[in-house]
Amino acid sequence: MKRARPAHCPSSRWWAYLARHPIDVVVVVVPMLRPLRVLRVFAIGQVLLTRDRGLIQTGRAIAFAAGVLIVIGALAILDAERGSPGATIATFPDALWWAMATVTTVGYGDVYPVTAVGRLVAASLMLVGISLLGIVTATVAAWFMRAESTSPRVGIADRLRDLHALHAEAVISDDEFTDARARLLVDL
Repeated sequence: MKRARPAHCPSSRWWAYLARHPIDVVVVVVPMLRPLRVLRVFAIGQVLLTRDRGLIQTGRAIAFAAGVLIVIGALAILDAERGSPGATIATFPDALWWAMATVTTVGYGDVYPVTAVGRLVAASLMLVGISLLGIVTATVAAWFMRAESTSPRVGIADRLRDLHALHAEAVISDDEFTDARARLLVDL
């Protein structure tokens, strides 16, 4: 009997995929850890931040990622809290309000999780909120540093090294790697 594996993945690529996507493997093995898939947003966010884009486009990417994380957090907390005795988060608007207040590190306290899973979601969303503040601060600082740089050759070797690392980790595809590399080499 032949082992089942995806038809589009030859054997070596299948194992490489498993090695490069440990979160997906863990989620398949332990389905209750599905919320860990949210961590993919950080890898995608890093790709968006490392490409040569202006502050406004980077800001849009951060705002989009934050919005997606807020909605995911709201859905996760609603799933954890709905129907629990003493739950203050029973509707999607309540969950959305709670997620927004938590990510922005405001935390009014008018709605709060009462279940263990809800508190785990809350802790995760708090870390995401702190991370988002750090990303915004780093983006603005990087924009100021880039504005000071007068030579287009400054940092091309570092950017090529980062590009190779992203390609080796399969964060970007072969086509994206080739296009980005060509753009960098044109700047020389």
